[in-house]
Amino acid sequence: MKKVFTLFMVLMMVASVVYGQHDAQFSMFYFNKLNYNPAYAGAKDVLTTSAIYRHQWAGLEGAPRTLVASAHAPFMKKRGGLGIGLVADKIGDVNTTMLDVSYAYRLRLSATGTLSFGLKGRIENSKTNLYQAKVLDQGDELLPTNAVSTLQPNFGFGMYYSNSKFYAGLSIPSLLKSALYQDGEPNGPYRAQRSAYFMAGSIHKISSNIFFKPAVLFSYNPAAPFELDVNLSFFLMDALWLGATYRIGDSVNGVVQYQFTPQVKAGLAVDMTMSELQQYTGGGFEMMMEYTFTYENDNLRHLRFF
Repeated sequence: MKKVFTLFMVLMMVASVVYGQHDAQFSMFYFNKLNYNPAYAGAKDVLTTSAIYRHQWAGLEGAPRTLVASAHAPFMKKRGGLGIGLVADKIGDVNTTMLDVSYAYRLRLSATGTLSFGLKGRIENSKTNLYQAKVLDQGDELLPTNAVSTLQPNFGFGMYYSNSKFYAGLSIPSLLKSALYQDGEPNGPYRAQRSAYFMAGSIHKISSNIFFKPAVLFSYNPAAPFELDVNLSFFLMDALWLGATYRIGDSVNGVVQYQFTPQVKAGLAVDMTMSELQQYTGGGFEMMMEYTFTYENDNLRHLRFF
């Protein structure tokens, strides 16, 4: 029965991609902005590298596993930003790898405020091994007999504003069909694959050693359910981050991060599933690490937050 349910869940995940969003979800989305918005490239004002590994629905066979790695930096006297990213995603017998390059044009509006416009170019490779799936009817002629691989380009754009206390961004990271799904009727469900994202966050000083940092991520696709992630975090003693993320109708996620040095930060998120899936999995987890190269001066201390 568990194997039947696992296959059903994999197929449901695939179906959700057809009808809209095919991007992975992250509990620590606020530390993964470049994946959502190319206009974020160079926003740290220094070269920054990061990686996030996510294991969703731990204990469930075929559950999603995603690795995201990125690097971005300013150039042209900080009037431009350039970023590169790699996404490796596995859901059941479906593997997707994406390599993208982001460019941002940055306008300095004030001493700390910057408005950026970004473009993203992406190469997507999807490999589907459904012939390896465990099924009840081994003689089903609709099942493929070998792996199916697809390679295609994709594009995206975004806008991003930030200052020392606030940020907000709007983006559509994928304008074309996913490499996963290239067949179908012109007026079928494939027509509405574009997901739009809005992100925002702020930082509030409570005392000399305590900062409060809320953040939200909205996603909208006319062919997929509305999604909202809300994070509330506290930054303590210039070193420790404690917080929680709530994903509507899905999970509550505890987050802990530690700032080892001004350059090195690592974190862990643990998901507690609240949907009907809690009958089959306790949740999942996420790990992140970020390295920011040496700041040029003390005035850039706020970049630790955004």
